[in-house]
Amino acid sequence: MRWSEWKRFSEVDWLTVPDKPGVYYIRCVDKSGHPCQITRLGGTDDEGIVYVGETGWNLRTRLKGFWQTAQDYRVDRHRAGWNFSYYGCAGIFPIKGLEFCYVSCKNKQQSRNLEAECLWEYRKTNGFLDLPPLNFSSGKQDF
Repeated sequence: MRWSEWKRFSEVDWLTVPDKPGVYYIRCVDKSGHPCQITRLGGTDDEGIVYVGETGWNLRTRLKGFWQTAQDYRVDRHRAGWNFSYYGCAGIFPIKGLEFCYVSCKNKQQSRNLEAECLWEYRKTNGFLDLPPLNFSSGKQDF
């Protein structure tokens, strides 16, 4: 599997994002393009990861839904986007600094398992005791 380059939500050409299942990271960068540091339980996230998500259907639609909802929670097309907008996260993580990267998957089963693996690795590798700020579950891996 090969991850995409980071793409800025405010500048992306949506036609370059696949309409396939997949997993994605969302992060925040500062004005100079460096990832924002986020204090976590157990350390500091130097990559600025605010969310890890998956879709079993369409990365383009899912990511676009996040972006639309992050700008206005009343659109309500993505729960993490809703949380970002409704709770005023733009005051902490500038909305123009939101970026994403993704990897395509074969199907929903693979995307669900990979999301759970990514969340596990995020915590395990970094020694964090909590999830990224906009994540409220640790993945949907089927056992």
